Parts: sequence; structure tokens; C-alpha cells
Amino acid sequence: MLSTRSVINEEVTSKLIRELKGESDRLKKLITLGEFDQSNYFTTQVGEVVTLSLSEREAFKRRIMEDMKAQIKENEKEIKNLQQPYEERLKAFKAEKNVRF
Repeated sequence: MLSTRSVINEEVTSKLIRELKGESDRLKKLITLGEFDQSNYFTTQVGEVVTLSLSEREAFKRRIMEDMKAQIKENEKEIKNLQQPYEERLKAFKAEKNVRF
């Protein structure tokens, strides 16, 4: 049986930018709506269940929010870098690493 599927030829850079934007949008939505697990407990890597107090939950929530905001900033930085022409990225890399080619 023959089947046909259309394949979208997308540049790797364009795909990465699209995925980073999608991740940033998802994180922004989570921050705005607060739609992440705020349960009173979590399970450690060894399977131990730990119950959190109110203050621990609030600290945990703050940490998650800070981590998500940091990831958004990192994504935006990477998007900005990927949108530059290759020559500009190479020049910036050389300047940052103080490398001579």
C-alpha cells in the first residue's frame, strides 16, 4: 500500500526559533495563570514522599517562577542570536572567546 505524506522543508534555524518561541509562550502562560503543580507533596528521586509546609510551598513556587523567567530570558537571548546573520554570529563568537581564525 502506498501512502504519501507531505514534508515541510524547514531550515534548522527557523525550526529552533519556532520551538524556542513556543516554549517561551508556554512558560509565560504558566506564569500568568499559575498553571503548574502546587501540591502539598512531591516525590524524591528515590521514591520518598515529602510533605511541604505552606512556607515551603510558597518558597518552592517562587523558585519555579524564577526558573521559568530565567528560561524565558535565555530563550529570548538565543532567538536574538539565531536571527543574526551567520557572519555577525561568528564575529560575536570570536570577540566573546577572544579567538583568532
